[in-house]
Amino acid sequence: MRENSLIRPPVSADAQRIRERLGKLIDLLIEEAGSERALGRLTKIGSNSIARWRNQTNWAQLDKLTQFAYNIGWTVTELMEFAESNEDVKQFLERKKFAKKQFSS
Repeated sequence: MRENSLIRPPVSADAQRIRERLGKLIDLLIEEAGSERALGRLTKIGSNSIARWRNQTNWAQLDKLTQFAYNIGWTVTELMEFAESNEDVKQFLERKKFAKKQFSS
């Protein structure tokens, strides 16, 4: 009997919450970049992948998440800290920008 490749194992509530938070981050970054395609160029991730991540229809492998984080100026640790936090997306980004300015001055 052939296994149906469209059936996916259930996603835990924590994993689903992380996907949703990262989707919100992508929404905000797309807003800042102007389009999925522009964000894709900035992060060196294909716009189709960005769209799938945003809509939670597919998720990135670690190497792509690492590349995404690096190209938005974050570490993977910072990306995961954000994903696991309860902080508002906009507040988190503002705090990151403020901290970056403080350290670069």
